[in-house]
Amino acid sequence: MIRELPKSMNVRIHKVPITVPVIESQAVTEALVAQLSERLATIEEEAERVDTQAFAIRAAFDYLVELHQIRQENERDQKELMLALSALTDRLHALSAQALE
Repeated sequence: MIRELPKSMNVRIHKVPITVPVIESQAVTEALVAQLSERLATIEEEAERVDTQAFAIRAAFDYLVELHQIRQENERDQKELMLALSALTDRLHALSAQALE
């Protein structure tokens, strides 16, 4: 029998109770919640005053920066892979042409 995952779950993100969607599994969702709580705690330690809205915005911005960097790395990796595949294709064409001679 396949057990269906709940669509959402109640969690605490940095002391705030909130309902979030389940991402892949409850364990993955809990790990993401823990990461965000840790990030918010770090931001709170660095802050001169308590401002939960600013902390949330800062955490969101930090994650967007990370996402942007990952996308750029992925794009560079894809370009390098395409160049390598193109060189490999050229080499295979050359080898097959030599074999036909």
